[in-house]
Amino acid sequence: MNTPVVLLVNSDRAMLGMLRRTLAEDGYFLLPAQNGQDALEILEQHHVNLILADEILPDMSGTELLDRVRMKYPSMLTMMLTSTRNVNVAVMANMNVGIYKFFLKPLSPKHLRASIRKCLRPVRRSYRHRSWVEDVVRPMLESPAHGTA
Repeated sequence: MNTPVVLLVNSDRAMLGMLRRTLAEDGYFLLPAQNGQDALEILEQHHVNLILADEILPDMSGTELLDRVRMKYPSMLTMMLTSTRNVNVAVMANMNVGIYKFFLKPLSPKHLRASIRKCLRPVRRSYRHRSWVEDVVRPMLESPAHGTA
């Protein structure tokens, strides 16, 4: 798949819907989860490039979820949403879990989209490079002129 995959973890159905509508405009493959355990199960079944998790989930905190993710998938890109205006939560989550970006609700869809585009820029570049190798370089190397066909 040449489309970045974003896992959205939020127990608020209205917020999850808003996130899906907002991010669908940028062509991501979106996987929704309403709690941390569902998110962990989705990660076992799908290759995910970015997780956008709410801090408040019914079964664990977003920080706990992203800490578990970081232990199993150390290179996973992570972002967090919260309505908590506690700077300590943001600082501790960033220090302990290595969150790429922290968003306070209510959030600006424009700001969210720009931040995710920036975060996933290397992923898209990698997909374009891989596609170029598959579409251009490999056929050239396999052509009779190179003696491999």
